[in-house]
Amino acid sequence: MKKYFSLIFFCFLSCALFPQSFEDALRYSQSITFGTARSLSMSGAFGSLGADMSCGSINPAGLALFNSYNASVSLLYGDSDSESEYFGTKHQSDIKYLSIPNMGMIWSMPSTSTDIKRWNVGFTYNELNNFKFNDHINGFNTQSSLINVFHDYATGFAINDLNPFYESLAFWTDLIDLSDNTIDTNNNWYMYDNGNYVSRLNSPGSNQTLYRESSGNLGEFVFSLSNSYLDRVYFGLGLGLLILEYQQVDSYHENNFLDSLSSLNDFSFNNKLETSGSGVNLKIGSILRLTDNLRLGVSYHSKTYYELEDIWESNITANFDNASYNDYSPLGYYNYKLRTPSKLIASASFVNKKMILSFDIESMNYSNSSLHDDYDSFLYENDSISTYLTNAINTKFGVEFNIKGFKIRGGFANYGNPYKYNESHNNSNYSVGIGFNSQLKYIDIAYVNRFKSSIVYPYNNNYTNPADLTRNTQDIILTIGWRMPNRKIY
Repeated sequence: MKKYFSLIFFCFLSCALFPQSFEDALRYSQSITFGTARSLSMSGAFGSLGADMSCGSINPAGLALFNSYNASVSLLYGDSDSESEYFGTKHQSDIKYLSIPNMGMIWSMPSTSTDIKRWNVGFTYNELNNFKFNDHINGFNTQSSLINVFHDYATGFAINDLNPFYESLAFWTDLIDLSDNTIDTNNNWYMYDNGNYVSRLNSPGSNQTLYRESSGNLGEFVFSLSNSYLDRVYFGLGLGLLILEYQQVDSYHENNFLDSLSSLNDFSFNNKLETSGSGVNLKIGSILRLTDNLRLGVSYHSKTYYELEDIWESNITANFDNASYNDYSPLGYYNYKLRTPSKLIASASFVNKKMILSFDIESMNYSNSSLHDDYDSFLYENDSISTYLTNAINTKFGVEFNIKGFKIRGGFANYGNPYKYNESHNNSNYSVGIGFNSQLKYIDIAYVNRFKSSIVYPYNNNYTNPADLTRNTQDIILTIGWRMPNRKIY
């Protein structure tokens, strides 16, 4: 079973430089922290500011700056555009979505101690990542075909030893065949089942198309306890419970073959992967108010311990001049554990009645991710993670202006490259927003434009060139909050 688990990872390459377990660990390690409209309009630079529901997933000490009961909920509308270029052909696709990026409640309880001003109990939810994307890749490849990969993976293996999610499908749909497929009439099986296969294509050259649709999200519930010491030092501790849902459907198609001797008209290779599970981590943080205007913050997020379940399946349909063939894999199922790396955040901010300036820097070593299960240590996969992933530095900057009661905000964030050898990775966003406070409620609106570029191989990178992929995501976020009574926090 473990053999097929590793092999099916290969089938779902989002960047075929590495096995899927490598990309799997990275996908669930990265977080954007969508949060409230206020925090998003400042690109999440809230590590030392506090008094925002998103702080539960950034620095739980920030929740200690609430000095009254507080509740808020946020709604997000997003539009993600994807553009690809593969062998000179460009394609665009998009997807629209709705989500709840944040909600939470804070209970503030005054302390009887003269030093400890209050104890705050918080329950917050923050969306850490959104997996809703549609990608369309198309181009004419004269170098190779996916059939070449099927052929090479099958070579040397008897039919019953072929991967039932991959090259076995190619055999039973006649994309590859034994070099001598004579049937032994005594047992009604192939006489020369010796691992010698031939391809139905004599020469490469075909139109290749990959449709990739992914969905799901990574959300975090945080139960936190925070306090304020002399309203100068704030401490916070949070327990994070994460819920993960991910689905990826790949539809790969080849047609218009240059090989005029082949009777193959077209074929499709379809894969579906569903991942679900939960995780847990701890967060601890502190904010120091050095002066009335200057704040410093630091927080530490422990490793996240996931228990995950994968379910996958695949199929091939091949159409020839005089016949069509279909073959379906069994339903794959696997439980495993994933450990994602810890994170350290350092923050500084300047605050006065007219303006806020805030800066966060995050450090996360993705090579410390690891996969485990009860039967295997994933030595090969974990070695790939430590070899190809590296430490990444994320930087976030935010600004807010208070103009006659209206808040005008802006921000920029750059997420460091987690790949050790892939220099084409780029992930950043800029944001703007406005806000209004009344005595018992507040309303914030944010606009965030995220930009990410990467490379994607439609199949094994040893056989084809990558497609250049860029995603431009535009999010509009609305947050409505209530508090009682109203008392200024800063």
